[in-house]
Amino acid sequence: MIVFLRGTVTKVTATYADVDVSGVGYRVFITEPHAKLLSTKSETFIYTYHQVREDAALLFGFESESLREWFELLIGVSGIGPKGALQMLSSVSVPELATAIQDEDLDALCKLPGIGKKTGQRLIVELKEKVTKLEWESLGEMVNKPLQPLKSKRHPLEDDATAALVALGYPDKFAGEKVRQVLEKGRYETVTEVIRAALQQLVP
Repeated sequence: MIVFLRGTVTKVTATYADVDVSGVGYRVFITEPHAKLLSTKSETFIYTYHQVREDAALLFGFESESLREWFELLIGVSGIGPKGALQMLSSVSVPELATAIQDEDLDALCKLPGIGKKTGQRLIVELKEKVTKLEWESLGEMVNKPLQPLKSKRHPLEDDATAALVALGYPDKFAGEKVRQVLEKGRYETVTEVIRAALQQLVP
């Protein structure tokens, strides 16, 4: 089982990247947002999901472990295959997807590529509770760091909170601005508190 790759990107398209790892080339299927982060001849680290079939062995790649966990949740739903899950993650951010599932917004889910009414209903029934748990726990120890003494004008929770929002699918610059806005308006002792406050503004 291949769980990650570290190597040099030799080719990148909107749907896959070829990575040279010690002279061995691997083709990794990725999301469009991920593809935009890669460039040829650059070094990369990719978390992977390794699918072994009778006729092929395929690799699917992700920028973060949390995105891989979302991918695994999606392919666990009947009617959604690996490439279909990648298309979903390419067309919508994780926070938007999580909100649609938690709010049982069938119309929003049915707008995703390859998702009909029955599959949308299965997404809600099978993933609603799992999504709530994953949304926070998949961020790992990072979100539970206590407040540290302030050593500069930059808030000690800013970087970790921004990284957590990026892991949830928000653009880096947008996440940073939102975190700074939240920190300017209130007092917080953990990254979790900052993220919750930011998400309350981001997802009505």
